[in-house]
Amino acid sequence: MKYKFLNVVKRDLIFGFKNNRNKLVSIFVLLIVLTYFNVLSIRGQAFELGLDSKNINFIDLFFYMFKGIGYSINPLPINWLLIHIYITYLVGSYCYDDLSKESSNAIVRMKNRKYIWISKIIWMSATILTFYLMLLLIIGIFSTVMLNSSLGWSKFSKVSILNIIIKDYSSWKFILFTILIYMLSSMTLSIFQMLISFIVKPTYIYIVNICIFVISLFCNKFIIPIQGSLILRQNLFDVTYKINPLNSTIYNLLAFIIIFEVGIYYIRKIDILTSQETN
Repeated sequence: MKYKFLNVVKRDLIFGFKNNRNKLVSIFVLLIVLTYFNVLSIRGQAFELGLDSKNINFIDLFFYMFKGIGYSINPLPINWLLIHIYITYLVGSYCYDDLSKESSNAIVRMKNRKYIWISKIIWMSATILTFYLMLLLIIGIFSTVMLNSSLGWSKFSKVSILNIIIKDYSSWKFILFTILIYMLSSMTLSIFQMLISFIVKPTYIYIVNICIFVISLFCNKFIIPIQGSLILRQNLFDVTYKINPLNSTIYNLLAFIIIFEVGIYYIRKIDILTSQETN
């Protein structure tokens, strides 16, 4: 069984990334364009303060890309939306597409079908990790070429970040926390997306995710795990805020585990091929 499982994982990783090759290239280009416009915007703000490009560090561009928005939804957090939309696009309906094909019959007929679900989750996790590594690489390159590659707080940080974040919060700690919460939020949303891909047509998956994004932005209560990735709503910036690093992490982990278990139960109980044919 272990050998079969490893073969299933290997197949999903190879076939999944091959299937996503064009998507990854297009998203890489889009991330370059997005980051470039963010660099222009942050440089404009710095120049208004009498600072130059060398006063802007990696951490400033990182914050600008990942900060999300506070409890005011004006302006819309374009970066936050695009990051999650790109991941939604990458994960897509791979489960639906793969399990709908005759070439997947051997996998579907495995004795312990939970390994199909686990294998898809491993592929999903690898896809999300690849996305964030691409984004961090692009931010690093732009910081080195157009700004300052230092990871510490900068002169611009003193105005844009340090005057609103809690005292003595290190730049390294902020980077690690932000990446962690974004990764967890993306994995929670994506595993839910993969679960419903067993049930509904691909078009409805995107409609559901759009609804989740809208609710996350307009609802002030912490009811959807992905809201934790709206970094400016964390109590790092206001102690009265209800969202904090601990409850964001726990909420996402619990949601992930529950969806994981539901997925195992569902895939054991249904005839996947029949289910896919009726969608």
